Amino acid sequence: MACEKGFLDATALAEYLVQKGLPFRQAHEVVGKIVKKALKDKKKLAGLSVDEFKKFSSLIDSDVYDLLGVENCIKHYKGPSSTAPRAVRKRLTFWDNKLKT
Repeated sequence: MACEKGFLDATALAEYLVQKGLPFRQAHEVVGKIVKKALKDKKKLAGLSVDEFKKFSSLIDSDVYDLLGVENCIKHYKGPSSTAPRAVRKRLTFWDNKLKT
């Protein structure tokens, strides 16, 4: 899957840091440094250890893995027009019914 090759989950990581109290500007900077390390080490964000994350921010704990990776990232967003599987199924059903009429 093409989306697995990049750092789609970097946005979720930034939001995670913001929810932990870090201002967005700082979260953006921290995540940029983390992505740079992951690129250097040829790893995905989910492939970094908690200790590696903590070198960039003490706010990051093991719960970060709940939102890293494509599948977890998709499930993380739960709004009505989000990428969550339930929301996508609902919109597909809506449009399928609409197109049949």
